[in-house]
This record gives sequence, C-alpha cells and structure tokens, in this order.
Amino acid sequence: MIAFIPLCKSHAESLRVQFRTERDKGFVKAKTMFVDKVWRERETFRNSSSVYFIQAGRRVKIGQSRDPQTRLLSIRGGYSTKKPEGLNTSRAKLLGTEPGGLAREKELHEKFAHIRVVGEWFDHTPELKAYIAENATAAA
Repeated sequence: MIAFIPLCKSHAESLRVQFRTERDKGFVKAKTMFVDKVWRERETFRNSSSVYFIQAGRRVKIGQSRDPQTRLLSIRGGYSTKKPEGLNTSRAKLLGTEPGGLAREKELHEKFAHIRVVGEWFDHTPELKAYIAENATAAA
C-alpha cells in the first residue's frame, strides 16, 4: 500500500532533486558498465581473431575474422564489401591463416599496398604467394 504524505513545496522539491540525482547516478553507472563490457569484447575480438588469405581467381583477400571458414562461406555467397568488379567469389578458397587481429591485418594491408586492387583485395603475385607459403598456416 502506498501512503501519500503531504509535503511543503520546499521538501517536495528537495525529494525530487534527490530522486533525480540517484536515478541519474544509476543511469550513469549502468551506461558505464555497458561501455566497459563493449570495450572488453572489442579488445578480445581484436586480439583473438586470425588474419586470413582467401583466393578468388587472381585476387586474394586479406582480412581478419574469429572464424575464417565461416567468412569464406559468406564470401562465396557474395558477401564481400568493395570486391573487384566482375570478380566471381563463388569458388573462393581459404589459402591459410596467421595469428593476429585488426592490427596485424592493417600491417599486411600496408605491406602489400603496392598490389592492392580494391578494399582488402590484392593481386595474387609471386611476392604474396611466397609470403603466404612462409607465414600462414595452411587451411585444412
């Protein structure tokens, strides 16, 4: 049962301010906890994913994913941003993976920038073939 207690204007305003302050503190705490959780998940993703090398025709996609096999299937299904015009990815194959997340992927994109076609797609040159053979774990 809720009991209503008559309050003077001054006390009513004081309670309203107190309630709003406590409510806002709770909101800020909940928001902070959510942001902290998202940040931890983002860092885990950055550090737990693999860099993959997926070939389609004469092109190789250098990307990163927690699950390169699933990513391969999505690329075969046509889900790839900024792919070279006319590139058929339906028979794409996973050449290999190496440990590393977003930072390692970025390093490789910079290393092979001179053979970039578009986005994360690169020419499958002898230089890139040699790098993959020396550094990547072959796909099963």
